[in-house]
Amino acid sequence: MGQDNLQERLEKKVFGMAEMRTRQAEVMDLVSNHYETVFLRDNKRCACSRSAILIHPDLCQVLLSRWEYEPVIEEKNGKYTLTLNEIGARGQSGNREEALGLLIEDVLDQTRSYFSEMDLHARLPETKNRYPWYLKILNCLSVEEVIQTINLEGFSQLIE
Repeated sequence: MGQDNLQERLEKKVFGMAEMRTRQAEVMDLVSNHYETVFLRDNKRCACSRSAILIHPDLCQVLLSRWEYEPVIEEKNGKYTLTLNEIGARGQSGNREEALGLLIEDVLDQTRSYFSEMDLHARLPETKNRYPWYLKILNCLSVEEVIQTINLEGFSQLIE
């Protein structure tokens, strides 16, 4: 059974990178408006290592739903420490609001750093497994969404 036959049987949308450049509007329409999953490859016919997958944001959320942050909240001697062991982020301060702000800042800095050095992190066993955790943060559109994503919305409501 040839690869083309399998693509047809699975109704997979596979585009080579060159084809993607010429059909970009069509590809984005498939993903955005028709919830299609699109596979991009250096060469359409080869399952080479340089590939990408485009998926609709709603589907991305579903796929990432199994990765739930479990924040650790500690209060000791009037200091609050918030920790996300999943990515090693931390915020510590004498008041709750500042501790949360420092944690968010650390999470955003780490996320930026992770994706700016993606080639390195994809090769390191201790960091490549953090990809879904950072991807969840990357998909947030506001600080409020980050707080919700890291499961600290109850903590932030106590501040108000």
